[in-house]
Amino acid sequence: MDWNVYEQIKRKIKKKEGKMEQTLKLEDLRESKIYVRNNISYMKPKELVNPFLNKIGYDESTDQLHIEVQNAVVNQNVEGGENIAYPRFMLEVRREEVFFGDVAYVNVFGLLIGMDQQKPIIKAYTGMNVSACTNLCVFNADETYSQNLMESLDNTWNAVVRFSENEKRKLDNYREIHMNLVDTSLNQEEVNERLGFLLRNANKTKLGTTPIVNAAKLLTDRASAYYFEKETNMFNLFNAVTQGITDSKDLLYRPDKTWGLAKLLLN
Repeated sequence: MDWNVYEQIKRKIKKKEGKMEQTLKLEDLRESKIYVRNNISYMKPKELVNPFLNKIGYDESTDQLHIEVQNAVVNQNVEGGENIAYPRFMLEVRREEVFFGDVAYVNVFGLLIGMDQQKPIIKAYTGMNVSACTNLCVFNADETYSQNLMESLDNTWNAVVRFSENEKRKLDNYREIHMNLVDTSLNQEEVNERLGFLLRNANKTKLGTTPIVNAAKLLTDRASAYYFEKETNMFNLFNAVTQGITDSKDLLYRPDKTWGLAKLLLN
């Protein structure tokens, strides 16, 4: 690899606490090069990003963007020039902050791309981020859609349009769920029962056990924002688990893991 190219990549991507954080602007992602793997040239990011933003009704004057990338590579000079490619990235449109009770949430619509998988994947999702911790909440199965990236993407774009059209209904639904979470009190024994239930059933979803073990630590660590002594509520428990999902390097499956938690904990 050319050393100058390597230094340019380092300046655009920084590593913090073992997690890749995006420092590129939208145009940097749009203009990044094609990813080539096993002699297969994948779509340019802008051919995925632009339709997504159009379908979601992105407004650059009011919406904010959050972008993360992983596994940046320098391809062979298929197109010439620097040729930095991002085979795995997340683009999240973050809309107005809304309050459910005294807790602030941000309305989000996301696009996840994984070209470096055995089966390349595209995933769209919608949900809410808790503003204080940026933990994603996905409460319904129909708020995620994924498919093979190499197939026609019509179904993905249709799902994105559906997310946009159902935006008001989603906000009303999340407000109701949030209030139920806050109003559901849990003592120590009840928290332990629910953590045990999650551990026994986590592998039935994509949640896995790691976020649950992490939550158990957070709930008992006096330095943690989730610590409690005698009593807490379901909202605190839910976010203690999603904190581990937020902190994970597993970029592609954040919405799936979060929905897996909601499926187990809220039903």
